[in-house]
Amino acid sequence: MRIEAVEEAGEADAERIARFLRRSNRQTMPRLDGATDFAFHIHDGAGEVVGGAMARKLLDWVYLDLLFVPETARGTGIGRRLVERVETRARQLGARGVWLVTFGFQARGFYERLGYELLGTLEGAAPEADEHVMRKFLS
Repeated sequence: MRIEAVEEAGEADAERIARFLRRSNRQTMPRLDGATDFAFHIHDGAGEVVGGAMARKLLDWVYLDLLFVPETARGTGIGRRLVERVETRARQLGARGVWLVTFGFQARGFYERLGYELLGTLEGAAPEADEHVMRKFLS
């Protein structure tokens, strides 16, 4: 066997490696096959998608992978409503909670106001900001 560098790896590379990992993991934990991806879109007045959220339920938790609220809509409550929709869907799917990763320049305070707690911080993740892992248990 040999190792080959792939300088500009893309989605096809990630999917290829993920297939190997999923196959191996399923042998130990068959429940890993039950991943559920879901999303919510934010539409502007013209009906165009301008933001939203993307999440994945895997095992007993939902990972909030992406969340974007346009700058013009920040402070209006739409971000809170978007997170609440993710949490509602997570409950419907039987999740114990939601977890996420956010940078210091992004929305740590926003998530804390919504009841998320800090699990850990990767200090110096980037010269501009630390990276924070957060979670919220759902009731």
